[in-house]
Amino acid sequence: MKSKFPDLSILPTIFERYPGIQAVYLFGSAASGKTHTESDIDLGIVPRHPSLRAEKLNILADLTKGGFDNIDLVFLDVNDIVVRFEAVRQNRLVYCVPGFDADSFFSLTLRQYFDFMPYLKVQREAYKRRTLHHG
Repeated sequence: MKSKFPDLSILPTIFERYPGIQAVYLFGSAASGKTHTESDIDLGIVPRHPSLRAEKLNILADLTKGGFDNIDLVFLDVNDIVVRFEAVRQNRLVYCVPGFDADSFFSLTLRQYFDFMPYLKVQREAYKRRTLHHG
């Protein structure tokens, strides 16, 4: 049974209150349509500046007031390319300010991820070997 999510079309009215937000991506099960009763809503924020992190609790409070009470909120200005890739790979942009170049952000993220994939594969194989040999 699918869980019932609030109307995603109201998200822009929440995010436009924060001038430090450039864009917001929906990802995870809500973006793919494969939700269940325990599903949360995964949102990735592209901030103008890292100082936006100080507003995280306020953003979450405003989302809760808007009916979004099971939210996983991540910031996409991180060095963790896997997090950025997971957030943008479905390309579900739910909010952006005029002038935000979503195509370039998407393209750059994918190129960086695919450049990193060989290293990630080596890391995963090493982890798998350690896990199998050391239980």
